[in-house]
Amino acid sequence: MNKLKREILRSAFLHYVALNPNIMKTRQIEIRYTKSSRVMGFVRAKKNDRYIICLSSRFKKWDTVSTLFHELTHVLQFLSGKLSHNKKGDLIWKGKKYDYLNCPFEIQARKNERKLLKGFKKLKP
Repeated sequence: MNKLKREILRSAFLHYVALNPNIMKTRQIEIRYTKSSRVMGFVRAKKNDRYIICLSSRFKKWDTVSTLFHELTHVLQFLSGKLSHNKKGDLIWKGKKYDYLNCPFEIQARKNERKLLKGFKKLKP
C-alpha cells in the first residue's frame, strides 16, 4: 500500500474518531493490511476491548476508506454491547443470530459507511 493511501486512511480514522468519540473507549484498535481480494475488510473483537481491523490493500482508495468506516462501525457496535459473539463464534445482534446479509448490524454499517464517506470526500477530494 502506498504512502498516500495510508495517509488518507489515517485521516479517515481521525475523521471517524472526531464524529464518534466513544470509539476511544477501546483499549486498542489495530489496523492491518492484507493482499486478499476475497473480502474488503473485517474486524476481530479480542478480549479486553481490543480490536483488529483487516483491510484489503487491493481495492481503490475510496473503497478502502469506506470499508474502514464500515469496520469502525462494527467496533462501536461491539463496544455498545449490541454486537457480540456466541460460543460458536457466530455474530449476535442484541441477543439474536441473523442471516448475515440482512442482519441489522450490517445494514447499519453499510448505511454509516456511505454517509461518512460522502462527508469525508468533501474534506479530502
